Amino acid sequence: MRNHWILCLVMLASSIVFCKEVSWHHSNSPYRAVYEIKSKSNNPQCGVVIEVPHCGVGEPDGRDVYCFDETGQQLKRAQLGSSGPGTCLVLARPAETSKEIYAYFGTKSSASKMPSFEKPLTCELRTFEESQNAIRSVAQAERQLSISKFIGKKVVDKIGEVANTFDSRKNFIMVFEGRYYVPKAGVRTLFIASSGPAYLYIDGKLEIDATKNSNVYANLRGASHKDIELKAGVHDLKMVAFSRETEPPVVFGAALGRAVMKGKEVASVLFVQGADFMQGGHATLKHVEAHNKAMGVPAFSYVHKSYMELEECSLTETELSTFSGQEANWEFADGVTMKGAKVTRLFSELSAVPVKVTVKRAKAEGTVVFPMNAPPTRKIAANAKDFDYYAHILESQKVEKMNDAKALLALLTFLQWRDCHPLCVPVAQAFLRTKKGRPEERRNALLCLARAGANGEAGTQTHAVAQDAYVKLLKEGRATERETILPEAVEFALFGMRNQSLAENWLTTYGAKLPQKLYGSLLMDVYIQSGRYNEAQGEFQKLLEGKRFGSNQKSSAVRGSSFHEAAERAIGQQRLMDARDALQRWSLESPIDRSNGSFSLVRARYFEKRGWLSGAEGELKGAMSADKELPFLPDVEYELAVVYGKMGRGAEAKALFKKVAETYPNHPLAHEAAKRK
Repeated sequence: MRNHWILCLVMLASSIVFCKEVSWHHSNSPYRAVYEIKSKSNNPQCGVVIEVPHCGVGEPDGRDVYCFDETGQQLKRAQLGSSGPGTCLVLARPAETSKEIYAYFGTKSSASKMPSFEKPLTCELRTFEESQNAIRSVAQAERQLSISKFIGKKVVDKIGEVANTFDSRKNFIMVFEGRYYVPKAGVRTLFIASSGPAYLYIDGKLEIDATKNSNVYANLRGASHKDIELKAGVHDLKMVAFSRETEPPVVFGAALGRAVMKGKEVASVLFVQGADFMQGGHATLKHVEAHNKAMGVPAFSYVHKSYMELEECSLTETELSTFSGQEANWEFADGVTMKGAKVTRLFSELSAVPVKVTVKRAKAEGTVVFPMNAPPTRKIAANAKDFDYYAHILESQKVEKMNDAKALLALLTFLQWRDCHPLCVPVAQAFLRTKKGRPEERRNALLCLARAGANGEAGTQTHAVAQDAYVKLLKEGRATERETILPEAVEFALFGMRNQSLAENWLTTYGAKLPQKLYGSLLMDVYIQSGRYNEAQGEFQKLLEGKRFGSNQKSSAVRGSSFHEAAERAIGQQRLMDARDALQRWSLESPIDRSNGSFSLVRARYFEKRGWLSGAEGELKGAMSADKELPFLPDVEYELAVVYGKMGRGAEAKALFKKVAETYPNHPLAHEAAKRK
């Protein structure tokens, strides 16, 4: 994407003087933009092109811009009109010795007109609405152009574009206008190439009609060339190209070329560019200053640094900064607010986003747009480093204030690459507050809110949010959805919140249609955590039915081992929901592992990843209490000591490590326990 900047000032502003002190040459102008001249025009009747930040203070077309060089010499100037939101194009004619241009604006008075200026080649983008019919004739094309609206304008050195360089829209009209130079009278063999209807006018006369232009690649090879008789001298030239989103999509292209013929065949093709047109000189913006140095300067620029493609949406990393280096308050139209001289945020849409910037009392307004040419560095959501990088940016955005439902949905799509990410809480809450989105999108947001809010130790602030989300899902969801949601809701109440009565209430209220084995497994958890071991033993016996003897026992053990491995692997990779699913399948396929401690060991590690340390303690103690002769007792006690350490109960952890080391000296964990006792 081309690096865009939008500069807007709404009230008196000032800035830091960046280099040498230069006198204020136009006392009535409150602002000036300073440019360094890089090249001069190829014609003495043209000038150097500058893009001036009128910022809503000056005239949008640049009529009130006065130009001087660094010595104070006033320069002849002419406006080329608006170049986009908050900026305009101006031609300034510097002296041979001029090195800088100082463009003063904001007086609201028109500078003198300079009719002797020759205009450089420009490219203008105009609207072409989706509702409009396809172009089938020149008359239709001219009508659509007459009712179109201005989007933006830039100076170019050739007619040759392969993308929308202004914003992200796919339906638009591109209009090229310039002064075409013919050194010697004669025939010129010209052609135009476009992915849609296109037209070439010379001196106001239609020379090439490409209404049915359908193959931009063939036309780039000169297939639609035409011999045109031209007099020596300078001619007005205009090319109009229409772009419309199609299915399947067609890559945009628009070009003007000259064909070199060999007999009746095209031998080679060339762009019409450079010296073929009047070309303006180039200058780069260095900074923006205000006459009154006591006030702030909120003039700003931005650059798109990277992007991440997701299903049905994308994210863009954008860095915004004030030219003055002064700290600013940034207010984006989608509700995001930020503070700093330089801020970085993620945009989850490609639509233009207005922004207001305030430094002290001075205000600026502009728009962030997303051009479709030269995309920035690509990031991959599945790459842990890239995900963490974007998540870190998102933390500073105050997403809870966002009000754009579509943008919030895109952020939620991104965050779901990491199970139970804490940022899902404010993003899902903000999305649900909009009361927009399809029913399935709102249910997904509720589920993200429940899972992320459930993380953390008992009493965590977001637990109440998660509880409410689970209740809504259980009340409003279909029976098939409850089979997925109820087990994790019960686990959250039982091991996350440590609320046995709530877990039992949810289970009895919503669990009637759960599969019998799954219902019994959850009820067994409730009984164990409530200390009702006899009742738990009864449910355990039901789970064992059909899995105790012969081939059934063997196949059950094999399947259980598979889910055991899957759960361990998922926990190690932070795939928390996959781990929970594998644990549930394991408990049902091989219930015998619930009585030997191996299941509780892995489940406790899963609870630790969720931040449920009290729940992990309860799971391990429950296993030991339910069976005094637990086969994996040393492993369970070692894991319990680890949990105590994470809970800050150091003395209990050391005592338990000491017990493991001394009571089971030949156990594989004894050596490690001895080092930690």
